[in-house]
Amino acid sequence: MKRLLLTASLLSLLAAPTVSAHDDSSSNEEVVKQIYADFASGDMDGFAEALSPDVVWNEAENNPYATESPYVGIESVMTEVLSTIGADFSSFSVKPESYLVDGNTVAMLGRYQATYKTTGKTMTPQIVHIWTLEDGHITSFQQYGDTAAMRDVITPATVDADGAQLLSDYVTAVNSNDIDVIMPLMTDDVVFQYSGHNGEIIGASAVSEWGSGFFDVFEAKFVKTPQEFHTAGDWAMQRYLFTSTLKEKASGNVTQGEGKGVVVYERGPDGKWRVAWDGWSDDVPAPSAEHNTP
Repeated sequence: MKRLLLTASLLSLLAAPTVSAHDDSSSNEEVVKQIYADFASGDMDGFAEALSPDVVWNEAENNPYATESPYVGIESVMTEVLSTIGADFSSFSVKPESYLVDGNTVAMLGRYQATYKTTGKTMTPQIVHIWTLEDGHITSFQQYGDTAAMRDVITPATVDADGAQLLSDYVTAVNSNDIDVIMPLMTDDVVFQYSGHNGEIIGASAVSEWGSGFFDVFEAKFVKTPQEFHTAGDWAMQRYLFTSTLKEKASGNVTQGEGKGVVVYERGPDGKWRVAWDGWSDDVPAPSAEHNTP
């Protein structure tokens, strides 16, 4: 129905003797603005209706989705470009900032705002879209943009060469003494192993319960010094040395400790590294075997 109304409107304008090139340009701009409105609202039928049956669609060179450019025809555009992007991104929006119009050509200057599913990365690259129209329908599309940002968002996160930042983030979370800050850094099947009686805790729920009990008893501060670090795909291993200061909340007694450990990280589907296993031993006995050093 939209297409019929749009076509009727254009025919009416073309039939009117007072129509000027300026009027045509304004109409073309409105068609393009409506395309972005349809995309934003999820009205992909409306989006498709604005395309010419033999539309030629070009993604920017070096864009990850440019491998089959040009995409020709409505079905190709909708299934090979837009549906693929919809499947790959948890959110994807276009933010028009300004328009430039020259007869049948409309340029949109703006930005993307998107989050890639498997890496969890976000992007806001600058873009320029060039639309060419004929009789109120899009006959061609050319994208230009920050393709480096587009490629980066799909690239899994890496770690620094020695893993120091991973360990630093972990220690910062532990030193918050807040289990709700610590647990997002853990995998669901995380394992803690430590010296002492019953020194093994398996699973995020068990670690969370144990950590809550530990921080109910102690105010803790740790310093962990990274040693050797190795990566293998989505896994990383780091050896560390640590010192600890544990202050018992009830008595105010302070115990200094030191030891060594190994932490294993796993990179998840969202691209984030989390602690999958942490095992340590105390060179100086901790004040309580039940609430040992985390």
